[in-house]
Amino acid sequence: MTTPEQAVVEVVDVVKDFGGGRSDRGPALAGVSLTLDGTTRVGIVGESGSGKSTMSRIMVGLERPTSGKVLFRGNDVHRMGTAELRDFRREVQMIGQDTSSSFDPRRTLRDSLRRPAQTLLGVDRARADELVDETLAMVGIGPGMVDRPPTDVSGGQRQRIAIARALVVKPRVLVCDEVVSALDVSVQGTVLNFLKAYCDEASAGLVFVSHGLPATAFVTREMVVMKHGRIVEHGPVDDVVNRSEHPYTRSLIEAYRSVEQGGSGVAA
Repeated sequence: MTTPEQAVVEVVDVVKDFGGGRSDRGPALAGVSLTLDGTTRVGIVGESGSGKSTMSRIMVGLERPTSGKVLFRGNDVHRMGTAELRDFRREVQMIGQDTSSSFDPRRTLRDSLRRPAQTLLGVDRARADELVDETLAMVGIGPGMVDRPPTDVSGGQRQRIAIARALVVKPRVLVCDEVVSALDVSVQGTVLNFLKAYCDEASAGLVFVSHGLPATAFVTREMVVMKHGRIVEHGPVDDVVNRSEHPYTRSLIEAYRSVEQGGSGVAA
């Protein structure tokens, strides 16, 4: 487990209460804490509404917590100035599930990939294009494929390009929210292998939010189980999967195993 002294990102006692319609389950997050360094690979699993996606969005600064803090190298993300925030964006990148809306349809895909290299790394257009092409090669996409609008590529290709956009700035921590859940099984495996290879080669941390235990176990070393906005279990993947202590974790695992034994496969 990562200590605060080693932390790149710390989620400290975060509460998120959206209000309205959640009184039966309480806040979306109810005092969640998690510490990440540049090599932590943690999966966050739980049913829909457990708070895992809310946690990921707060972790990267896309939403503000009702209370608690997210710290980047000891500084509150939601109180950062422009220069500090640029450093945070360079080192902590998020990849979401909905790639159809994450690219500007008025721009070519290359424009969208070039932009973070220029704004976060401060390189010129020519160097940005070099970095884009290098990163595309990592995810198996030819450079000519991105000289077109996002609607002209398939969903699987667009997801790999979204990964390339995040990797172009060489982040220390990747936060992935359901990045393979909408993909075909063959494409899921390709994307998971890309993520694992990058983390291995760059010694990068990974937060992998997913409904799927097999995908999570493949790319992570630790697993967090969430229910009703709380972490109910956290430990090494093998311990959580095979020696779980919380009844909810055991029920999740049994549900996945039942689906797998039924021959339907396990959705990642």
